[in-house]
Amino acid sequence: MKKKNNIFKSLAIASFGVLSLCSCNDFLTIYPTDKTIGENFWKTKDDVDQMVTGAYHNLIASGNIERFIMWGDFRSDEIQKHNSLDNTTLDNITNVDLYPSSGYNSWASFYNVINTCNLVLNHASSVMDIDPEFTSGDYQTARAQMLGLRALCHFYLVRSFRDIPYVTKSYENTDDMAVDGQLPPDSTLQLCINDLEEAVQGCYKYGTFGTNDWRNVGLLSKDAIHAILADVYLWRASLWTNTDKEKAKTYYQASIDNANLVIQSHKEFYEQNYKGTSAASGENTTAPYYLYDGQEAYYRIFNQGNSRESIFELQFDGNSNSNSQVCKYFYKWEKAASTYGMLAGTSIVGTSVGDNPKPASSSASLDAYYKSENDYRFYDNSYEVNDDNISFYPIKKMIYQGMSISSIPTRKKGDTYLQSRTYENFRQNWIVYRITDVMLMKAEAEIQLAGSDDKKFQHAFNIIQAVNKRSIATEALAKDTLVYKDNYNKQTKLEQLCLQERGRELCYEGKRWYDLLRYSYRHMKGVDPTKTLYEIDPNGSNYPSLDESDNNFKDILQSKYGTNIVKFKNEAYLYWPILQSDIKNNKLLHQNPVWVETKTSEKQ
Repeated sequence: MKKKNNIFKSLAIASFGVLSLCSCNDFLTIYPTDKTIGENFWKTKDDVDQMVTGAYHNLIASGNIERFIMWGDFRSDEIQKHNSLDNTTLDNITNVDLYPSSGYNSWASFYNVINTCNLVLNHASSVMDIDPEFTSGDYQTARAQMLGLRALCHFYLVRSFRDIPYVTKSYENTDDMAVDGQLPPDSTLQLCINDLEEAVQGCYKYGTFGTNDWRNVGLLSKDAIHAILADVYLWRASLWTNTDKEKAKTYYQASIDNANLVIQSHKEFYEQNYKGTSAASGENTTAPYYLYDGQEAYYRIFNQGNSRESIFELQFDGNSNSNSQVCKYFYKWEKAASTYGMLAGTSIVGTSVGDNPKPASSSASLDAYYKSENDYRFYDNSYEVNDDNISFYPIKKMIYQGMSISSIPTRKKGDTYLQSRTYENFRQNWIVYRITDVMLMKAEAEIQLAGSDDKKFQHAFNIIQAVNKRSIATEALAKDTLVYKDNYNKQTKLEQLCLQERGRELCYEGKRWYDLLRYSYRHMKGVDPTKTLYEIDPNGSNYPSLDESDNNFKDILQSKYGTNIVKFKNEAYLYWPILQSDIKNNKLLHQNPVWVETKTSEKQ
């Protein structure tokens, strides 16, 4: 723990200079203060180390955690505003009225991280000529970390706004200030890939710091870079699925290749350090995944943090920093006396339990989010589940600090909402990637490449089943284990199963909206990832429709949006508006054409 406190002390020092580069407004449009990094900076190895840790510190800023939740989850079917909360902004989003003036549209906190990365990338090499303690190896490691974080931030931005500036220049003095125009998504994704493929060469191998060391997952390892690459390629492939099938196949395969590297690395680390030891007791040690036992998984992964199923997670110690946004949105929204968080689970995650998962008609259905009431995750993700008297379900994941519930077959209702944590010093890491996420990415890509090959479908199914099976109570495995034959031997059924399994496994982790977008893209015609929305049609109407007969995107969201679902007309509605002040100040930026600041926020 001493090592962890030391780095957070360094983070605090580094952030003092770094944070002065930006106000709460977007640094792309607000000039930074002159000479924010003094003339005596960039002289020593310690200067570089402080800036690298400063980039990680900026990544855990409250503005970023807030957007992981809002951008990645709030518009999806699994999360809603708490019924007791009065918040017009959240109501507008639920009504599909996204106002460009809303603070949720600000991307400043992400570009702040990007700028810190660029400062290191543009200055660190010169330190080697000044300080002999800063070696070439040190430089390559620092460069790799910054390239990886820069790509990750741009990846979040492209999935949330589609057309964004890819910034590679650092801004230090007003004389250096430049404006950046938007790139179409395919160009941004290629730049992300370029950065990541260079980064993986300089990052350390997962497990370099031994067992039970937070740095294995708190800093970017090769596994973390490969996980991001698997995600980037999966997103890119989905964009191209109905536009250029051969190009899409190449990207799906690249996603699988990167996922395999992560899975193999974690397998080897487990076998070298844990297999056959007392530390392996109580776990599902079936090769090749070695996942935790379902009854222990919640505690190991979320309560303890930095588990060996994790790949990359943002670090909070509760003293030097606090995860105030998870506290605010999931636990206590305003103050210690608050009795609920801003957000809660929808009826989909609280009541939708399928019966026996074996019948094909039930298994392939999209309306049963969970397949079995003997699934630990049903009770671990949300409070009050299976309570017919409520329509919203307080979030339990990352809030509850006990072990998973036991004796599921005799338990039909979830835990009563329990406020057992303090409001201050809220210590809870935010997981960006973990092994089951990568496994399901691989399965999703394999399904798209399977064609009509039953063996390939079976292989993808087996990955999904491994994730699902570990979460089913042992007493119920004979009844509730997913069965392949006649249930999931078609691409449509298996694609929906994978989407559902990601929902169950990654609920409230900032993944669901992006999962739904990938699904929708694979059922959309006429997508052009090589052009910005403005280049395609500045009037906001000539975009790919969301109403293709095989696209269930609207059906999935129907339970949350009701009649407002008709407002999701085309591709552009999948993305957030750009903050209006940024559009005003940067003439090279174009607003998402379907969003304007009017009474309804919708361009008619």
